[in-house]
Amino acid sequence: MSTSIEEVEESILRMLENESNGQLPRSLVENNLSSQYSIGHVNGAITNLINKLAIDLVVDCPSDDSELDSGRPCWHLKILSIEEKQEIRDLSPMALGLLRIVQEADGVFPGETPIKEVRDRLAAKGFSNDDLDWMDIPNRIRRTKATCDGKSIHCFMLIPEYEKTEEYKRTMEEMHEEFSRKEDFRMYIADIHDLAHGILEAVRASPEGISKKDIIKQLFMDEPDYLKDAFRIATEENEILPVVLDGGEEGYRLNPTFHEEDF
Repeated sequence: MSTSIEEVEESILRMLENESNGQLPRSLVENNLSSQYSIGHVNGAITNLINKLAIDLVVDCPSDDSELDSGRPCWHLKILSIEEKQEIRDLSPMALGLLRIVQEADGVFPGETPIKEVRDRLAAKGFSNDDLDWMDIPNRIRRTKATCDGKSIHCFMLIPEYEKTEEYKRTMEEMHEEFSRKEDFRMYIADIHDLAHGILEAVRASPEGISKKDIIKQLFMDEPDYLKDAFRIATEENEILPVVLDGGEEGYRLNPTFHEEDF
């Protein structure tokens, strides 16, 4: 029996070593070996190799030539590097327990497990839930939210391999920068329109006219550059007009010929 398992282990390692990235979808490995070995022997060999830290169970998207859905993450078997082996050896017993529990999760998204379930399973093994609150496995597991039966659930999630690539990180950074630019512009537009409304209210409350300086005082601010845009927007429909007040001061007053229904 042990010899048979060892043969399967060697077959699995050869398959992975023939791949440039050292990994293959688990289902593909199982299918390729099903004609030579029983599924029980294949699964037993996979478990042995994981426990020996020869391979790891990870989440990734299949390659285009795998004949699997390349857009759907699935379980992969991956040869561990020397550095990765040491990282796992350095995990505390509780962290290793967390990793193995998450690696057993096979729900809507592989490697995603409700935190409550993890708490219960680790507590059954004698671990403290207080310690779990601070548990972190960098570059392997993160906390996230998932939706189940219409409810948001806090989960632990095995970080997919594609998220660890420099290309992915660069793309995410570019998307974040683009989002930040759009959000900054949206806030800018919202701010100047709020100011424009404040300008209109100040002039409406002063039929005889009000100085620009007094408008700014009412808005409780100095005159930043974007306030010029707010004044431009406030005067676009000619409800208020720029005027020169007594004393030569720049100001604004209501347009007596303005009729809102005309716009």
